[in-house]
Amino acid sequence: MRLGPDGEARVAAFLEARGWRILERNWRCRYGELDLVAEDGRTLVFVEVKARSSRRRGSPEEAVGADKQARLSRVAGEYLAAHGALERACRFDVVAVEDGGLRHHKAAFAASGGTTALSAPPARWRRPKRRGIATSARSRSGARP
Repeated sequence: MRLGPDGEARVAAFLEARGWRILERNWRCRYGELDLVAEDGRTLVFVEVKARSSRRRGSPEEAVGADKQARLSRVAGEYLAAHGALERACRFDVVAVEDGGLRHHKAAFAASGGTTALSAPPARWRRPKRRGIATSARSRSGARP
């Protein structure tokens, strides 16, 4: 069994059974890949599929952290630009495949790096402040206070 491809096929069938239209599978650009691109009514949905055979490395949802979300946002932007759909309503869903079941998180995160359903704290998405770097003209010149 190929966990990733089999999970994606199961999720695609799951979504199609609910009336969604699958537009793309494994769409790639130089920044990465979108597992599924689908239409839910008039909304374009970028679906990230995460499959796990065990919880040794955490839940499937935990694998979609801030870095992954930022990468998916960038790839989705490329997809929208390539398809002339920059003004189209869209969202990011995450579907976890685990223990024979599926968990579908609609609008799991926002393209701006905000969060909704996956409940990551907003502080994870800010760059840490640099400490110990001199900022005043006096300290940059090497003069002592």
